[in-house]
Amino acid sequence: MKTATPIAFAVSQTEFVELSAIERFEDGSGYVSAIRVGSGEFACSGRKFFFGGLPRFLKDLKKAYEKLRGHAELRTQYEEEFVRFEFTSRGHVVVTG
Repeated sequence: MKTATPIAFAVSQTEFVELSAIERFEDGSGYVSAIRVGSGEFACSGRKFFFGGLPRFLKDLKKAYEKLRGHAELRTQYEEEFVRFEFTSRGHVVVTG
């Protein structure tokens, strides 16, 4: 079953990361979603993104947000793609991937 509500992190209409239609594999080995990323004039939309460890990611994301340090990352060992949120002590979030 795919989720109806996306997970979205947005600064503006042109600076964002969004995962939608998140679906867990039947064997429980990971997830797939559609990913949309925007950075100024550059954007990617509708690409499939495979990842594991969603509960761990959400836990790490909450912890890094509360402490303003640390990171949370989504990836799978079988793909090169990843999304990483790094929190700085000055309250900035650096997204790489």
